[in-house]
Amino acid sequence: MERIAVIGFTGRGCLLALKLSEKLKRKGMQVSAFAVREAFLPGASCEEPHTVCMQVMTGSLTDWTGEMFRTQEAILFVGACGIAVRSIAPFLKSKWEDPAVLVADELGRHVIPILSGHVGGANALACCLAELLGAEPVLTTATDVNGHFAVDVFAGTNGLVIEEKELAREASARILSGERLAFFSELPVIGLLPPELYRVEEGRLGEEGTENYPDFGICVTKTGKNIGKRTLHLYPSRLYVGIGCRRCTPKDAVSAAVRETVTKAGYNMKDVRGIFSIDLKAGEPGILAFCREEGLPFRCFSKEELSKAEGTFQTSAFVKEVTGIDNVCERAAVAGSEGGCLICGKSIREGVTCALALGRQGIRFD
Repeated sequence: MERIAVIGFTGRGCLLALKLSEKLKRKGMQVSAFAVREAFLPGASCEEPHTVCMQVMTGSLTDWTGEMFRTQEAILFVGACGIAVRSIAPFLKSKWEDPAVLVADELGRHVIPILSGHVGGANALACCLAELLGAEPVLTTATDVNGHFAVDVFAGTNGLVIEEKELAREASARILSGERLAFFSELPVIGLLPPELYRVEEGRLGEEGTENYPDFGICVTKTGKNIGKRTLHLYPSRLYVGIGCRRCTPKDAVSAAVRETVTKAGYNMKDVRGIFSIDLKAGEPGILAFCREEGLPFRCFSKEELSKAEGTFQTSAFVKEVTGIDNVCERAAVAGSEGGCLICGKSIREGVTCALALGRQGIRFD
């Protein structure tokens, strides 16, 4: 999660919103901070100089919320839960599409995720914010309350695409009822399985229709392998796309360039885990619109971070003059993959440059 909007509704709330925005920015997140009124903007009396520019909300709160739903991965309301609930109500779609939405009280005592706790990452962000504030995260999702394995959290953490969303709900219901579920992965597994799962090995599964064939299973697979009468398939996305483009490049041009690069490399869009670039492109409308349409995270790095990417990259004097770094797309792909390797160097289509890196091939249980 990278793009977060924070809004305060009182003078004290705006001070806390600014404080949190500063802390989140230092963690590498792209933060947009807002106050509902100019009178609430923190002034020179702040304890320390701030690097986040707090803006005054324009238009109605409903309009502002709609725009944040379209452009941000998370929204934090510093104020009452009722304000947040009424504001987001017109824009709700599903847990698979909605951004994370959280509420913090203006004294910074509690942080409450109220939307997209698992898939959108609100629960994890609530714990992060609570740690930054010395506050208490208030989690209400059943698997978290009961301390159980949550398949949607596991999928998000490991870059796995949930193929059958209705079966993800069934998996959680079965786990909450005390059932242990079969688990199989075509990728290497790092760490110990949680007690709610038991591993089935290749060749020891039992035949479909026999007594020892599992009733329900979770399978990490690219082949569609079944390991139970009902199988939840998790598709591993391991492709990291680095991108650069001319200013204000249209979404359709971005989409065409990414799709062409991915297809030519022998992959499909389900294999893509995220889009990555330099921080100069953080607000690029075409890239943002494409990522929203595809439901992909978009993360940007500073030129200093990109310079640390390991590998051999194509260099461009022009790119270095404009951005301060000799290559954007290849370095961004490798940086995003966190230790992966470049598998497709820079390609250019209609002013859009793309490169691909392949991330680690294992899945992890923490």
